[in-house]
Amino acid sequence: MKKLILTALISALAFQGNAQDVAPIEKAREIANLITSKTGKLPNAPFAMELDLEQPQFLGKDSHGGIVIPVKGLVHEQIAKAGKDVVPVGMVWFRNLIPADGPVAKPDGEGIRNVEISDGKKVATIHPFFAGIRKNTQDRLELVLYGKSNKEPFVRSWVLPMPSRQELPIELAAYGGDDSGAILVMSFLGKYQAEIRIVPHETPDEYVGTSATTTNGPDNKAAEAAHLLSKHLNKFKAQHVKIEADLNNANLFKKNDIAALIVPDKGLSSDRLAKTGENEVPVGQLWLQRIAPEVDGAEAAESALNYIEIQEQEKPVKLPQFLLTAQRKGKNLNLLIYSADKEPLTTMPLKRFETRQSLPIELEGEPRDESSGILSLYVLGEYHAKIVVRPH
Repeated sequence: MKKLILTALISALAFQGNAQDVAPIEKAREIANLITSKTGKLPNAPFAMELDLEQPQFLGKDSHGGIVIPVKGLVHEQIAKAGKDVVPVGMVWFRNLIPADGPVAKPDGEGIRNVEISDGKKVATIHPFFAGIRKNTQDRLELVLYGKSNKEPFVRSWVLPMPSRQELPIELAAYGGDDSGAILVMSFLGKYQAEIRIVPHETPDEYVGTSATTTNGPDNKAAEAAHLLSKHLNKFKAQHVKIEADLNNANLFKKNDIAALIVPDKGLSSDRLAKTGENEVPVGQLWLQRIAPEVDGAEAAESALNYIEIQEQEKPVKLPQFLLTAQRKGKNLNLLIYSADKEPLTTMPLKRFETRQSLPIELEGEPRDESSGILSLYVLGEYHAKIVVRPH
């Protein structure tokens, strides 16, 4: 029975356009229990709360949708008395949709949390958000939804007094839908409402064998690969910055035959990055398999990449390798990527983005379009850089 319900979740967690289906409470309860049991306790929570798995609501149609699970014991007095500190109200889980600030039609997904659930054959990606209510700087109530960061909300929306009749602590409705999104209405305890724009964020189902894996803690595979490649450190024409490798804190991202391994510099620290000026400082060394950074909107030239050759299952494999440094230009902190030349192959912003993480640098990967993807680097729980990559 559980497998059937989970299969239903993967194939039917949805809402689209003006059509909307509210699932029977029994089905919503089963899905809420399965989601929470499959994902367990999510890391990096902005606040602690106990969810009421008996009173969820599931809204969906076709391949887009969501489920809201309120906190236990939520009463309207808690919302009425909310101050600057967030009052937890529940969690919202979306599939093929994410909330957006304003008329954003195609968000890039930065800052969302991705959780994979499987029925044993297929893997679906869903996006959980921690929901709370607080008073903003104008002393007005606002709904805040937190994604990957536990410091800054992913979206905010005004909460307005709006009496209504409802059976559950939090109820969902959608209207005004088209290909660019819809408006999601969240009603709280028959006393308050908030509206959030929802936009498409497609993450197609994958078969179990093709799902991505990332090691986000000290991991034998990542460390083993790092030690294997350690003899190839600092073999670049650019010798002005060298890496002192922290091999035991490497991070590995792998999906199908695509892989990325990052080894951070031992001296990498928040203080060092905060004090970085025009003189570059080491960040780490990166190895890629079957992908390479995009350069000026196109695939990187072979001559621009610095290759090493290793033996893999008795076959030689060539991997491009990259030196990563940080440099500040004015107020902007940038990530520089070197490979075969003395000049950077490409440069991108290293933006402030606060989150919790286990390793100095952690990797995430996702599709961008049919011919490219995004490799995200989360650095020290304080910075984020996105590298556009193409098959190579």
